Amino acid sequence: AKVSYVSSKNSDLSTVWALTEMWIYEYNVASDNWLLRSSATPISTYTFVEPHPIKDYLFVGSETTGISTMDYSGSASVLSLPITTSSTHVTSVAFHPSNSNVVLVGTEHYGLFHTSDGGSSFSSSVDGLGIVTVTAIAGDTSNVIVATTTGVAHSSGADWSNLSFSDSSCSVNSASQISIVSDTDGLYLVAQGDLYRAANDCTSITNLTNPDFAPSVLSSLIITSNNALNHLIYIGTDQGLYRSRDHGASFSAVDDTVKLNTHSLTLIENTNETHKILIGTDAGAYILSDIKLD
Repeated sequence: AKVSYVSSKNSDLSTVWALTEMWIYEYNVASDNWLLRSSATPISTYTFVEPHPIKDYLFVGSETTGISTMDYSGSASVLSLPITTSSTHVTSVAFHPSNSNVVLVGTEHYGLFHTSDGGSSFSSSVDGLGIVTVTAIAGDTSNVIVATTTGVAHSSGADWSNLSFSDSSCSVNSASQISIVSDTDGLYLVAQGDLYRAANDCTSITNLTNPDFAPSVLSSLIITSNNALNHLIYIGTDQGLYRSRDHGASFSAVDDTVKLNTHSLTLIENTNETHKILIGTDAGAYILSDIKLD
């Protein structure tokens, strides 16, 4: 089955969550065991599943109910976004790095929403952004970066409240992935089939994808550490998984034998010696144990 989305949380890398579009599964790494967590009778097409960083429940996006929380037993509770139409769905979610009750939610056609109570109530957060389709969100304790179908917007704000966005200098549209590492040129974006690196405020941007790079579709991105000097980059593509050891200057295929269309990646082990990654593909889920050689 096609696995369209995988995720885990830093506090518990032994458990992974996976979507097959119509079902949500829990995977225990140690026991190599899969459990169905959503209803056995499909009620929706799911768009993402992200575990809350601290609490024992999931944020789940769907095409029919918007956004819900789901506890680990599969019991769901629909959250109320202030949207009066069903012609939209949630596209992305970002948790504040030091206050997990603060969450940003991006939607199709209706912009960005903010909650400071873990999802009990939401308010619109589109000052300077507009009522647009949000494709990806990332933030740290200084900046929030929001990608839309028309560009990339930036706002400063330590607690993510009262955000006021301005158009950035990142001249890309519809970024599907954004990651931030801890230096002044720490913004990575996957957009328009390429990987970019930019200043955190997007005042400069560089395309890292060489013209001779074989894959044509980049779908997913992992940065193994937010340390500016010590991180690897993994990107999922239409031709499998690729890795860069030099901050994006060059990429090589991690495993030439697995040339599957890759939809999503998540770390399930992350140490100085090894990286273990769960890979969602057109042909199911795979685990890669990658030895880090310095």
